Amino acid sequence: MNGKGGEQENLQDLIDTLGANDYIKLRGHADLRDVYPQYELYVTTSQWETFGLTLMEAVGAGLALVGFDARYGNPTFIKDGENGYLVPYSETMDEDLLVSQMADKIVFALESDLESMHQVSYDLAKQYLKPVILEAWRKLLIAIR
Repeated sequence: MNGKGGEQENLQDLIDTLGANDYIKLRGHADLRDVYPQYELYVTTSQWETFGLTLMEAVGAGLALVGFDARYGNPTFIKDGENGYLVPYSETMDEDLLVSQMADKIVFALESDLESMHQVSYDLAKQYLKPVILEAWRKLLIAIR
């Protein structure tokens, strides 16, 4: 896991308790441009997100994605069945059910055609490239003159 936050100590305690140190590592901050190309799939467990920068970075790196079908961020970047999978989500859902459904979608994604998912992510990311954004701003500024 990359990044650092207030739950790092709790996460490490959980990893230790579960004996998962061999396959779960807390790596701290990293340049994600170097990290993302090492992976096939980006998993987000965020249950609410605005315009998620990490999601945009993952799409820009061409990763397939799996995340909860929570409002805003995830459905913006995760096109269910195209570049990844959305896991049904409601605040009232049982936590064990959420975990089980997330695990199922991760396995399903890894057994899917990842190459075509990668391409859909790359294509989706094109709308966020700097020249495209600059052109949109240029048109807006001309329109409001």
